[in-house]
Amino acid sequence: MGGLQNCKDSVQSIKEYERKTLTSQKWGSSSSIENKPDESYEISFTEEDTKGLDKPHNDPLVVELRIGDCEVTRVLVDTRSSVDLIFSKTLQRVDVKDYELKPCKRPLTSFAGDTTMTSGTVKLPVYVAGITKIVKFVVIDSPAIYNVILGTPWIHSMKAIPSTYHQCIKFPTPSGTYTLKGNQRLSRTCFVTEHKLRNSSRTCLIAKQDGEQVIEDDHTRESIVQVNINIRDPTRCVGVGADLKEEIRDQLISFLQSNASTFA
Repeated sequence: MGGLQNCKDSVQSIKEYERKTLTSQKWGSSSSIENKPDESYEISFTEEDTKGLDKPHNDPLVVELRIGDCEVTRVLVDTRSSVDLIFSKTLQRVDVKDYELKPCKRPLTSFAGDTTMTSGTVKLPVYVAGITKIVKFVVIDSPAIYNVILGTPWIHSMKAIPSTYHQCIKFPTPSGTYTLKGNQRLSRTCFVTEHKLRNSSRTCLIAKQDGEQVIEDDHTRESIVQVNINIRDPTRCVGVGADLKEEIRDQLISFLQSNASTFA
């Protein structure tokens, strides 16, 4: 899920954000200063971390976290998301007092290129392993498989490293490396939720073709009427939805006829 919290939603701002890496790379390539001893830590994963998992698997990393005063389940840890997301229905259930939702409409783009508009942002405390982070969540008002998606902003703020294969995420704490285990069963439950959500708006019709029953999606049978837009040429026709209101349909046909040289 695309969208940046560290810059404005403009090409110029995003390019300036990209150019900052050039300076970082320049200084990073010439520097030989090592981390201070109290800041050094090592995070590693072994097969020991996979004990108790059903393998082989292809499960995303889904955890349970305390957000505000609630234990929130179905929290996806997603390195592909450049924002931290919370969905409107989840926000309504989270018992957080004095939170302020700031209206903000910005586009978020998925890996498939689909765009969703945000409804605002809200800052909420996220607790794990004795560490509290005030996270700026982007709010989306749409049906969702997960309650919350924690992307790179939260992951980087925790200096955390997630592993979907090992079904856990590790990060440093004053007491050492902490391992937050994922819930593999909950992760697979989300697949069921996704399937139901994907099919909830689809109704099917059963038709017979050559004596065999064929299941078709209802939305593929939308009624279309052909309308002539050039009286001099009866073949110049375009399809118009038959279910459009009469006033809208008349205005659309009038527009098409006045721009017949462009259409069809």
